Amino acid sequence: GRAARPGRRIIGPPPVGIYFIVRFARDGLYSLSMFGLFFLSLGTNLPELALAFESIRHRRREIAFGDFLGSSAANTLILGLLGLVAPFGGAGNGRLFGALVLLGSVCVYFLWAISSGREISRKEGVGLLVFYLLFVAYELFM
Repeated sequence: GRAARPGRRIIGPPPVGIYFIVRFARDGLYSLSMFGLFFLSLGTNLPELALAFESIRHRRREIAFGDFLGSSAANTLILGLLGLVAPFGGAGNGRLFGALVLLGSVCVYFLWAISSGREISRKEGVGLLVFYLLFVAYELFM
């Protein structure tokens, strides 16, 4: 098959995807927040992941890092705009504080890791992956 190009839909139009997400949630298979956390976020980050690997493969790591920073800034902007337009809370189950503490810990770890040599080493990358696994475990089991 042909590789996906920018602008080509991989999964289908958003209304179809949203229909299935809501259907899975209604059937009790997934909560909407869990589905969004894992599947939708994976889908929105796959292009960034592909760009990162291509950048690294072509020895242009600064492009991958710039994409990471730009994505973080854009996600912050989107979250702020959503808060202005339609204020929202956590999943309504009191887990927001724990998730924010974990997110804050990751930010502090990231700042420490990048200041220790102005790059993220393999060991520090493993540390970030451990934080991700802790976050997933927290969301699934708490």
